[in-house]
Amino acid sequence: MKGRRQSLKAPTVRASNCIDGQVVELERSILAKVKLREDFKGLKTVSGIGQILALTIALETGDIARFAGPGHFASYARMVDSRRESNGKKKGVGNAKCGNKHLAWAFIEAAHFAVRFDATIKRW
Repeated sequence: MKGRRQSLKAPTVRASNCIDGQVVELERSILAKVKLREDFKGLKTVSGIGQILALTIALETGDIARFAGPGHFASYARMVDSRRESNGKKKGVGNAKCGNKHLAWAFIEAAHFAVRFDATIKRW
C-alpha cells in the first residue's frame, strides 16, 4: 500500500510543477505586453495585491472617474450586498449578477492572499 501512495503522489507533484511553470511563463508574457498606469500604482501597496492582480483591477476598472463615488465602484465590483431590508427584515433582493465578475474575483483573491501572507491581517 505504501508503494502505491508514492506512485500516485509523483504524477501529482509533476503536474503541479508543470502548472507552476506555465503560470510563470504566462505572467512573464503578460508583464511584457502590459504596464500599470501611474494612477493605479497605489494598488500594489495594498496587502494581497501583486503585479498581476493590480493589472487585472486596473484593466477591468478602466477610467475611475466614470464612477460617481466609492459606493458606485464597490457596487460595480460586486462588493455590495443587493439585499433590501426594512426594520431589520428582508424585503427582497436586487440583481446580484450586476457588475463586473472579474473585479469581484480579483478583490476576493486579494483578500485571500492578504489573509494568507500578511501577519497583521492574519492576527486580526
